[in-house]
Amino acid sequence: MQRIHRFLIVISLMFSSVAIAENNLRMEMMSMGENLVMAFNAEQQTEFRQNIRGFIEAAEKSQVIIPSHLKNEPSQIVGYQKGMQIVIDLAKESEELALSGDLKGAKEKLGQIPELRKRYHSVYKQ
Repeated sequence: MQRIHRFLIVISLMFSSVAIAENNLRMEMMSMGENLVMAFNAEQQTEFRQNIRGFIEAAEKSQVIIPSHLKNEPSQIVGYQKGMQIVIDLAKESEELALSGDLKGAKEKLGQIPELRKRYHSVYKQ
């Protein structure tokens, strides 16, 4: 009887950790979206840089959180992480443009992210 009880506790912990990871991923993705919109709407370089930095941090966290529906698909995990890296690299390029004083160019570069989001969500979002 104790074995069954322990087994049920372990199973419950496993499911709750998956639910927490999914919630964390969802929260990071929401943070990415909010920071992206705020960066697009920024009128000053400092405001843009603050928001693009928030976007990059959330994207880096999202990159290491594996969506539960991909856990048994190693090739999909690699694809997901590579896609996130492409988005991170693009955001960093945008940040560099802003640092050099080219806020308009930084926003144009950042304008590529919604298309990437659409493409990768169609593949990796469940």
